[in-house]
Amino acid sequence: MSGTQYNAQKIHYHTGFKQSTNDYDIALLRTATPISFTDTVRPVCLPAYGQIFPSGETCWISGWGFTAEGGPISLVLREAPVLLINNKVCSTMDIYGINITPRMVCAGYMDGGIDSCQGDSGGPLVCLSDGSWKLVGVVSWGEGCGRPNRPGVYTNVTELLDWLYYHIQADKDLP
Repeated sequence: MSGTQYNAQKIHYHTGFKQSTNDYDIALLRTATPISFTDTVRPVCLPAYGQIFPSGETCWISGWGFTAEGGPISLVLREAPVLLINNKVCSTMDIYGINITPRMVCAGYMDGGIDSCQGDSGGPLVCLSDGSWKLVGVVSWGEGCGRPNRPGVYTNVTELLDWLYYHIQADKDLP
């Protein structure tokens, strides 16, 4: 694998994270040196407070995770389109039931196929909105890797903006 590596100067873990439920599954890293942006390394915007991303909207995931459940890890960064799935659908008993909280969003395809998988955790779920890419979610968990009725589950960034902005502001004076 090629690319630039960055050391973490500081890591903020959400204190509400529960391993048993994966609720509040988010962390914020401050790199020791600034990230160099290029034609292929670009920043993504945070969503606005209360911004709605409608079910059925096509968004994008990317990562170096497994290419299939139990399969090989990817040697190249992969990207794929996924559809946002309404949490009312995702939280039905035949899918994930009560395991879906307001701090989660589901994306993928109910008939299976394209999905995030092991090794993609922490990667972005981005949607194009108002002419810019917005970070809608962060790969968190799921039981599918493309299995039917098991879409990917992502941390809902819009629900955790206060936490993100608090830690971004707190770190602004670090060297």
